[in-house]
Amino acid sequence: MSLHQQVTIRIGNKAILLTLLGAVGLGLLLPAIGVSPPLPLFLKTQTFQFELVSRLDRELADLTQQKQQSGLSLEQLAELDLKIEQANARLAAAILPPNQAPSRRGPPPPLPPPSFPADLDFALDLPQLAEVPRLFMTRMSDLKPLEVSPRKERFMQIMLPLILRANEDIMRQRDAVLRAIENSDEEVLASFSKRYRLSSAWTGKSGWQDELLRRVAPVPVSIALAQAAIESGWGQSRFTMEGNALYGQWVWNDKLGIKAANQSDPRASIRRFPDLLSSVRAYMLNLNSHRAYADFRKTRARHMQSPAIVSVTDVAGGLSSYAQIGDAYVQKIRRLIIQNDLQRFDTAKLVPRFF
Repeated sequence: MSLHQQVTIRIGNKAILLTLLGAVGLGLLLPAIGVSPPLPLFLKTQTFQFELVSRLDRELADLTQQKQQSGLSLEQLAELDLKIEQANARLAAAILPPNQAPSRRGPPPPLPPPSFPADLDFALDLPQLAEVPRLFMTRMSDLKPLEVSPRKERFMQIMLPLILRANEDIMRQRDAVLRAIENSDEEVLASFSKRYRLSSAWTGKSGWQDELLRRVAPVPVSIALAQAAIESGWGQSRFTMEGNALYGQWVWNDKLGIKAANQSDPRASIRRFPDLLSSVRAYMLNLNSHRAYADFRKTRARHMQSPAIVSVTDVAGGLSSYAQIGDAYVQKIRRLIIQNDLQRFDTAKLVPRFF
């Protein structure tokens, strides 16, 4: 190596070293004089992403907490469902890589149906129904490839824990109402009256507390299963797969629902939900609060007192207003309950909690 080349290399190395030392010195000097050094671009991006994800996470937690409040109307619950769905989409866009994130120009593309979990493959017989697993699927599996019999079985395995969980929540509310009646807690009773749409005209009248208890009551499992099967086509309707809609509930706001073909009212849509359990809960609140199902609630109260005298199929007689076909719809529910022996599920229980 020539002397000229050695000098050139030494000068080059010295220049690089001085540049690095200068950069380090500048990084130490700027904070000392109250100036923050500029962050590298990748650190800026990561910091922004972290702050965005944290903010969206807090937003989701706040929306979920709002949804737990009592006294919310069906429209308010639907609005909160929409906001939760939108926040989830923004969170997915913030977390996923750009090539996987949902498009910001429109709604996120539908996710593929989840696979059926092995833990839900429990036997649908009486010994096993005493301890149904606490496994709640958020979306419906694709059951179309299955034959009719296994498809029905999978559907019932998915639906049963969801229905039992929603009824479990109602029973806790019923216990709270009973305690409030015993303690003359008017504030708690007023809150539940509002949630279950019990008119203030009832308050103070003889039997108004009995009317509240008729509303805050579980829906027979066999009826909830039968209606879910009818309204969702055993879980395979477009509304179930795209919007977690199990019971065909209507909403008069395009942003909150999915348009149905050949519907009688062009303003109406099938209400979408953030998950399957929300759909079950909304269905039960509808039966427990809407004036169209007053006969259903009265017959159910008699069934709860004397199940040997008043059957579940008798209770189903109060659901003629659920569909335009009226009494034919009731007969459809009854046939489905009998043909599929759904009454065996009326005594099913979720596995006990251990906390």
